[in-house]
Amino acid sequence: MIKKYQENLKFNDYLTMGDHGRTGVFAVTNNCDVLTNKIKHNWNFENTVNGFWLRSPDISLSDITEPFRIYQFGDDDKINFAYLKLLKNLKEQKKLKPIMDRIVRDKKYCNFDFYISEGQVLENEIRIGGSDERVHNLARDVFKKLVNTKEWTKYQNETITYLGATRKILVHHKDINDFHKKSIKFIKYLNQLGNLLYLSEKVNLHIVNNIIEQLPDYDILIFLPTGCYKYITLFLNEDTVDKIMLWEFHIDRNQNRVSKALIKNIKGKRCLIIDKSYTGKTLNSLANFVKKEGGKPVRLALFPKNKVAVKNSEYILFLDRIIKSDTINLRKNWAEKLYKKIMSIK
Repeated sequence: MIKKYQENLKFNDYLTMGDHGRTGVFAVTNNCDVLTNKIKHNWNFENTVNGFWLRSPDISLSDITEPFRIYQFGDDDKINFAYLKLLKNLKEQKKLKPIMDRIVRDKKYCNFDFYISEGQVLENEIRIGGSDERVHNLARDVFKKLVNTKEWTKYQNETITYLGATRKILVHHKDINDFHKKSIKFIKYLNQLGNLLYLSEKVNLHIVNNIIEQLPDYDILIFLPTGCYKYITLFLNEDTVDKIMLWEFHIDRNQNRVSKALIKNIKGKRCLIIDKSYTGKTLNSLANFVKKEGGKPVRLALFPKNKVAVKNSEYILFLDRIIKSDTINLRKNWAEKLYKKIMSIK
């Protein structure tokens, strides 16, 4: 249950299980002064029927599913892979939080609180959240602390042996003017729409090669904008822009609201529904809406963090590869094996 923001409550009093099956710090407020203050401290927000829905800043310490995250520690993808293995082990042994507790005793973390996100959906990611933007500093300090340990050397050596020779995923960080005219206009439209919807995120201008070419057959691309603002540019070119429809859908947070933009006639059309996926619940719900309007839904789960998300989709995007979900062996360590298969130099 998301609590109403109250000055007398502590940060961790707001810690609860979120919509996506993982814990986070959430609050609701109608007070614009509270909203302004939280925005200054890097909190995310959405405008809902019950007021402004706030989420404290959170960050991924390690994630082996997204191409943008595997190089967050440099050019070597093996570092991120080994780091996830080490973090998962420390978390399972309940050693990770004491390490972080010692780090935040430093005076630079005065009046700062944090949490380690929990939830079965986090099979292939470790996330933390904090009371302000210093959560990014904490993530860097945790990494610096752990890579100077014997355990890190062990996991790094095991990873080098396990993965062998790996290729490089080309991630491009582009300026908006580097896109073609249609895409520039579309990106500006998305950002204006985000302002109207009181969304705190802007469109990220990241490109990964050869993803559009792998898309399964479709007539219309349907994006859930709040879940996909970071990733829509992966699917933009002159041919796709005119086929994009935005369908915002919320069944949680007591909102029950549906809104559309760039509306198209979907009757009889093959609709590829695209959203970042932790559980697949939103993809399933929107697929049902598409069916009711006569469309033929196909679900594409972006960077699924667990096997449930894979099962609740026809296709997944894992790193820079689109894969049919029913071809994936979801037994133990499925994501690590898939990572090795995708990244290996053949």
